[in-house]
Amino acid sequence: MTRPAGDADQKLIRAALELIPETGLSGLSVRRVAARAKVNLGMFHYHFKTKQAFSRRVLDQLYETFFTRLAEAVEHASGTSPRDRLRGAVLAAARFAREHRPLILALVRDLLGGNQEVLAFARASFPRHLVLLVRLARDAQRAGQIRKMPIIKLMPLIFVTAVGPVMAEELIGRILPAGFRAIPRHLLGPFISSDRAIEERLDFLLNSLDPAKTRP
Repeated sequence: MTRPAGDADQKLIRAALELIPETGLSGLSVRRVAARAKVNLGMFHYHFKTKQAFSRRVLDQLYETFFTRLAEAVEHASGTSPRDRLRGAVLAAARFAREHRPLILALVRDLLGGNQEVLAFARASFPRHLVLLVRLARDAQRAGQIRKMPIIKLMPLIFVTAVGPVMAEELIGRILPAGFRAIPRHLLGPFISSDRAIEERLDFLLNSLDPAKTRP
């Protein structure tokens, strides 16, 4: 069977990514996705066959975008110190979280709600970036640029510092009345989720973890 011309599959995926912040993956409707993408419903079945297959493709494409950003940040920092490579990767993750935070929060809700597709996706995909980040952290520890401590303690500390406030800003906006939801972003954004704010928090933490600066 000849493959139809065009990029209907990508239009459908983009439409799903636009809708998930509102519906979550659990509430995503195939008909609504097709309508949003302005694509005939028959093209959905041609490209993806089932909603489950489509959902996995959407999640995989989102994750590949994230992992590519992460890998590019590490590559860009090649030739620098292990600490700088770790810093670049964490900054890339924080910026991705900032750009996609409504979508990420929706997927977290699905995960906490027991959505099996999101759970299976997380189990299959997350080890890729976790292994990369753990390797970078251990390289920095071996180089004596970050204090020796268990990785299971170090990594949450780094990510809560860099990414936590970015997501908290989004949550604050969600709980305010509709007419006030843009206020946190305008007032808090420069101090919480701007590039400068993220870098300042991360650098403060990394400096505090520098063995040369933490000796008694």
